[in-house]
Amino acid sequence: MPRMTGKRALLEQLIADGVRHIFGNPGTTEQGFMDVLQDYPQVEFMLALHEGVAISMADAYARVTRRPAFVEVHIAPGLGNALGMMHNAAIGKTPLVVYAGQSPGRTLLQEPHLSGPLVDMARPICKWSAQIHHAHDVPRALRRAFKVAMEPPQGPVFLALPMDTLDQEADVDIRPTTYTNWRGRVDPAGMAEVAALLVAAEHPLLMVGDSVALADAQPDSVALADAQPEVVALAEVAGVLIFECYASEFTAPAKHPLNLGAVNFVSPGPLKKMLETCDLLLVVGAPIFQLIFPDAESPVPSKTKLVQIDVNPWEIGKNLTPDLAFLADPKAALAELTEQVRRHQTPDQQRAAAARAEEVGARTRTARARYWEDAKKNWDATPISAPRLMHEIRHAVPDNFMIFAEAITNSAHLQQAIMPMEAGRLVRVRGGGIGPGLPGSLGAQLAQPDRKVVGVCSDGAAMYSISALWTAAHHKIPVTFVMLNNAAYRILKLNMVEYLGAAARGRRFVAMDLTDPALRFDRMAESMGVPGRRVESPEELAPALKEAVAHDGPSLIDVVMESPVPIP
Repeated sequence: MPRMTGKRALLEQLIADGVRHIFGNPGTTEQGFMDVLQDYPQVEFMLALHEGVAISMADAYARVTRRPAFVEVHIAPGLGNALGMMHNAAIGKTPLVVYAGQSPGRTLLQEPHLSGPLVDMARPICKWSAQIHHAHDVPRALRRAFKVAMEPPQGPVFLALPMDTLDQEADVDIRPTTYTNWRGRVDPAGMAEVAALLVAAEHPLLMVGDSVALADAQPDSVALADAQPEVVALAEVAGVLIFECYASEFTAPAKHPLNLGAVNFVSPGPLKKMLETCDLLLVVGAPIFQLIFPDAESPVPSKTKLVQIDVNPWEIGKNLTPDLAFLADPKAALAELTEQVRRHQTPDQQRAAAARAEEVGARTRTARARYWEDAKKNWDATPISAPRLMHEIRHAVPDNFMIFAEAITNSAHLQQAIMPMEAGRLVRVRGGGIGPGLPGSLGAQLAQPDRKVVGVCSDGAAMYSISALWTAAHHKIPVTFVMLNNAAYRILKLNMVEYLGAAARGRRFVAMDLTDPALRFDRMAESMGVPGRRVESPEELAPALKEAVAHDGPSLIDVVMESPVPIP
């Protein structure tokens, strides 16, 4: 075994695992690591000016490449800065390996300035959190971290590496990580039970989530892949309606007539309405349910049969008790279930499924046509309407586009305009903590350098990570940012109206307006080296967007938007 310092072993192990980008913000306790980087020009350090920005870049990079990303953050205060976005990675199930420098182990008893209980700080939101005390364990710990981060449920892992651990010399073992292959054949008899329920149901619903989008992910995969074909095949053969609950990647083609789209996950009201007539709810790769304000009582009617299939054992039966439950790869399970439905269906059931699909398809086509009819009524309005902006974005991007979005209250408008038909066209932030939009767009672009990435970002959220603009300019990352500048925390206003109901009339929205002074993202962008342009009228949109998209470096369009908040 070769003999080397812990810091060199760290880099050698990262290279053995194919790491080409390290995301981070350096500090004094990472000096040894930062110094040795210059000896490894094949690895690029992506400099962020805040740890949350580094984590968000890495999060998007890991999601798009379908492999773990490596992040360096500073000791206790830096880790504290990172924890909010690490929470997003934990909730969103993103495989990250996060490293923070620690004060030398031989002096930790003295509680050096900036030191802290790093492992304890990270443990509540990480799959594994450890401090490594010996140089010979550094590559072994990294391999374990990468493996654990990738195993379902995927998520962040944390390593604290004291300075003297990295400076020590030791005989080390460098070899690529062996990842666990968690795919396998699903139980045909179990899927036959589900198929029997499905073909007998009169009003079945299929709820899908991000574990479906993950279904074909393995390290070294060349593109985003998922179980979309299996979702569509089952929906069509069984005449089952599809909807998403807390899904950030598209698990069925948005234009498919059986796709009802995403359900509002703030409170259970919309779910209860949707499930009123449901006699079978099949949940694949999604939590039941991940709501912001859940009720103590289940939104699922007592008469509804509940079936859950997931690769994440923690989510199965966590809050609601299913009638049938399976720990299985969603892709394999959906494929087997489709075959079992075909075998079980009688001719009458086939006709009923086809009629149900036709009826739902007619309704969804009518609803989508009505949406655009309503949108045209304010097409030329000022401030700019959300449907008009999203329409112009879709027509400004080239064929090889990817949109990374933190659109929050405008997500539905963006989906209506983009209508992605394949995985990887529209990727949304996840986790709940705001701010990943700007840096996540950069991570997505690094992951897909041959695509044009457009970051659609909300104004209030962007201020959490505005320094990402400097990183874009510094590393010449050619993302086009479209800022949704409605001068408000509109999501808070909408939630306040839902909370107050009719009592909202005459009440003020306290501390929810981003005015006096106005946020001028065009000027902020220019100050950090990114060309910026403010657009205030709809006729300016198309030329401004096309010019920005064609720019060979980062660019930003600051769009002054409408911000309606209907009061009941």
